[in-house]
Amino acid sequence: MRMVQIRAWLGGQGWFDLTAHRMNPPSGVLMHWSRIVDVPVSALILAFRSVASPPDAERLARILFPLACQALLITAFLRTSQVLCGRQASVSALLVIVLSGFQYGQFVAGRIDHHAPQIVLLVTMVGAASTGLRGGGKGPAFVCALAIALSLGISLENLPFIAAIVIGVLVVWVARGAGAAEFVRGFGLSLATLVPLVAAATIPPSRYTVVAADALSAPHVLFAILGGTATFFLTSSACQLPHWSMRLVGLSLSGLAIGAIVLMLCPGLLASPYGDVDPLVRQIWLAHVTEAMPLSTTIGLHPGASTLILAPLLAGFTANLWAAASCKAEARDAWRLIAVLTAIGLAGAFWEVRVASSAMPLAALGGVWAMTRAAHMRPSGLFRLPWLRTGLCLLPFTPFTWIFVPVPEELPAVRDATAAAQACHDADALAPLANLPPGIVFAPIDAGSHLLVHTGLSVLGAPYHRNNAGNRAVIDGFSTDPIAAESLVRRTGARYVAICPGEAQAKALADYAPQGLAAHLLAGDPPPWLRPVPLGPTLFRVYSLQ
Repeated sequence: MRMVQIRAWLGGQGWFDLTAHRMNPPSGVLMHWSRIVDVPVSALILAFRSVASPPDAERLARILFPLACQALLITAFLRTSQVLCGRQASVSALLVIVLSGFQYGQFVAGRIDHHAPQIVLLVTMVGAASTGLRGGGKGPAFVCALAIALSLGISLENLPFIAAIVIGVLVVWVARGAGAAEFVRGFGLSLATLVPLVAAATIPPSRYTVVAADALSAPHVLFAILGGTATFFLTSSACQLPHWSMRLVGLSLSGLAIGAIVLMLCPGLLASPYGDVDPLVRQIWLAHVTEAMPLSTTIGLHPGASTLILAPLLAGFTANLWAAASCKAEARDAWRLIAVLTAIGLAGAFWEVRVASSAMPLAALGGVWAMTRAAHMRPSGLFRLPWLRTGLCLLPFTPFTWIFVPVPEELPAVRDATAAAQACHDADALAPLANLPPGIVFAPIDAGSHLLVHTGLSVLGAPYHRNNAGNRAVIDGFSTDPIAAESLVRRTGARYVAICPGEAQAKALADYAPQGLAAHLLAGDPPPWLRPVPLGPTLFRVYSLQ
């Protein structure tokens, strides 16, 4: 879907026009993304077009972009490790981050989603905050605020981490006072400046007053302006708050006042990002999205993969707590913050498992600390060898170690269903559909984005929570008796009906309504108002309306 958005922009669609016009036409769907990630990917495509065909330029950009994000992640992780553990930790940091292979699921070649940039920005803001809490001044404050502003401009998935960083920085100021004032003052001023600038660059003026729970919007900007300004004045030399209790009272009163103002002006701020999703759409589609499932559910479905997530996270969280309790005073606050952030990531993974990929680099920092500490120990016997001690300390923090831990095997049915769904969405399976005359395809929700990127067809359903009307129409049509479904499908303006038997969502629709249209199509029993469309080799069954 990111590529669909980029193609539209390169084809002349406006910077502020983020509507996916081929999704649920004619109105389309306003996506909750911004152009921030589009910019580097588009730049790569345009650069490669000078030496390659347009399709190859896209492929090269989709390979290079995640690799570039990997390089940025390694750089940010190395810098953060040096701040926390000293330059002697460089080798340990490289080993830990390079061998943390499972977290690179968001960085695989071809993936241009916003998750990889968000992970890079999270590690960057943690590194800058750690530098600031160890005595850094305006530079780290600006970098941390810039990373936060860009992250909010891309999406809100880092918002719990950002809130914890802001609160953590303010708590350190309450405890230290003048010792942290310069960093906190610069941080507040930078936030109050940069978040509105990013908002102005990414949000169309017509939506400046709109409250959105799933994207950067008015209340988030207002929080940044009021909170950053209050922080600047509270920490300025003109504001004399010599005792921690006075600072705590001043901060608490400011926070309560700002929170009351923002909630009064923007009462929809606390709504769930998925609050508007139709209950039936939630049941048939959202509840089956793997990355949106809680970790407790994925453990039962994919026990091996879940172990590779959970075990390094727990090991890293333990090490971060240990570091916060035993390291020197100047680094203690930074480690406490990292331990809290890792705990948020762990808890978040039990809400949506994809949160774990953001927390894994933070947990891996604990591995760097453990390896650095082991290198400076002076035990007897075989453990006198530093490389052996550090090597053993590395083991709990890399997923490769946990591959050898016996866990229940993934059920064959789950493995086969995953493979079948991937085959349905493969470019080769969709290539024959690209030759069809333009029109709207009535297809299961999960197929929507793949149809948009691999064909010139439009779709009703697609796996995005803002496409509520189109997704509900698809579910209603596929779950209704085939004869009665005709009027529902025709009302949408669809020209084609398509279904892939291996797709998990198609099976979910058939299970939900055993006598519905989807069940009949999967059984090879189309109603008379549908005519099979002859295609080349494809897993899809495509019908045109008579």
